[in-house]
Amino acid sequence: MTTLYVIGTVAVVLGAIGLLVDGALDFVPDSEWFSVTGLAAGVAVYAFTTGILVGTGLPLGVASLPGALAALVVMVGASWLIYRLRNSGTEHDTSASRMIGLGGTVITPTGPGLTGEIDLVLAGERHRMNALSDDDIPAGGRAEVVDVVSPTCVRIIQLR
Repeated sequence: MTTLYVIGTVAVVLGAIGLLVDGALDFVPDSEWFSVTGLAAGVAVYAFTTGILVGTGLPLGVASLPGALAALVVMVGASWLIYRLRNSGTEHDTSASRMIGLGGTVITPTGPGLTGEIDLVLAGERHRMNALSDDDIPAGGRAEVVDVVSPTCVRIIQLR
């Protein structure tokens, strides 16, 4: 029984390290559906469930069956959740290239040789970007993004 608790504790610690120190367990290959975190969760649930059942008086062989079933449920659930989290960013792409054509409000004036700032709303999120312009655009003016200079800077034109 103590051995099962030690195995469960080690699995929890390895799972926590995998979550907290991203890449600490990169020597174990991940795939779309398999992850070290899901495996650690399954091993921990198996060890703790089996250990508890052995502690109530069940033989190890009998206690292993519900432990294995609980581990399978947790591993499938954790793998599904991790898969969903890894693939959840596709519908809300906020990359700078998607900002071309967006209108926004100039916060800091810009013009030839001046870098200003513009507020843009993309996918429901407000983004404050550095802004370059060939024309003078005052603070409070409306402008449209025509190019992406860098991930933090856009080229704008004044909307009239």
